[in-house]
Amino acid sequence: MTFTDPYALLTRAEAAEHLRVTKNYVSELTRSGRLHSVRMGKRVLVPRCSLERFICGEAATETDNQWPPTPSMFSADAPNRAE
Repeated sequence: MTFTDPYALLTRAEAAEHLRVTKNYVSELTRSGRLHSVRMGKRVLVPRCSLERFICGEAATETDNQWPPTPSMFSADAPNRAE
């Protein structure tokens, strides 16, 4: 699974598939604050940029609470839609 849209919001199932873990473990990660998520109604969604930082071993930061994400939250090769 590859992502091209830096604004992508993933469901817990999609995030779990990408991490190769269960949805319950993704829920545990979001509840503990180790993986940032956003709530839209009853849905819990994981921003793509937060998932990528988690995979790279970076801790959740204050900027993870910003939505929509700022350009500095993306890798240099990601398309920039915030401009």
